[in-house]
Amino acid sequence: HIEIDPKGAKLAYFSQVLEEDQLKLEVAELDSEKLFATTTFLYLLKTNQELFDLWKKINMPTFEETDYTNLIDQYSEIGGYEFEKKVVDALKRLSLSPDQKIAELSGGQKTRLQLAKILISDAQILLLDEPTNHLDQDGLEFFYSFVDKFKGIILIASHDRNLLTQITDRIVLFEDQHVKEYSGNYEFYQTQKNQERIDREEHFRQNEKKVAQLNDSANKLSERIGKHEEHARKFNEAIARAQRLDKKNKATKTKIIKNKLR
Repeated sequence: HIEIDPKGAKLAYFSQVLEEDQLKLEVAELDSEKLFATTTFLYLLKTNQELFDLWKKINMPTFEETDYTNLIDQYSEIGGYEFEKKVVDALKRLSLSPDQKIAELSGGQKTRLQLAKILISDAQILLLDEPTNHLDQDGLEFFYSFVDKFKGIILIASHDRNLLTQITDRIVLFEDQHVKEYSGNYEFYQTQKNQERIDREEHFRQNEKKVAQLNDSANKLSERIGKHEEHARKFNEAIARAQRLDKKNKATKTKIIKNKLR
């Protein structure tokens, strides 16, 4: 899809899952133009409606020679032939032929056609979901070259580590309901992530040591408190025995005194 955001920037979105219904609608619209064939070239050319309309007039033998010449001049002035070259180059680099009929394309070819549509657009913001899944080496090199020259913003969701290493300058990680940003390519992210893992493990080990030390201190304190409690218990028992003995002695003393008085 290609859309315009509220601020005027054009945004294009590529999905790894082919949107067959959307493609059928676009092909049906192209069929309604009553051209010779619904080819990949014309499908991409129609992404620029002004150029497409001129191309159709030029290639329909219904105009006078003067009109024909003016149309060619106009087409050339607004970059028609340069855009044609851009379309053909994109198709060939993505292993597609400009004269292939869309109805005869495989699923992978249709997906590459959708990628070509995004890459030839004038969108300033690209959202690409696994863009390299169906690309051969030539297609990958073409894609890398495109990204390297692109002046806008590209947000890529991908499991292709080589892709992420070659073309990214910022990694955003979504993990455990948190978002963290790394300013660098995938290799930089891996290095940072590994260092974070090492730091976490070391922090865990240090915490384990602290927990063990605290438990040991708690056990020793408990032992000391236990000894003090035992000492206190024995002391209290001795006091109680002394008090009982003293009471008994007083009673005996009283009896002795009474006996003497008799």
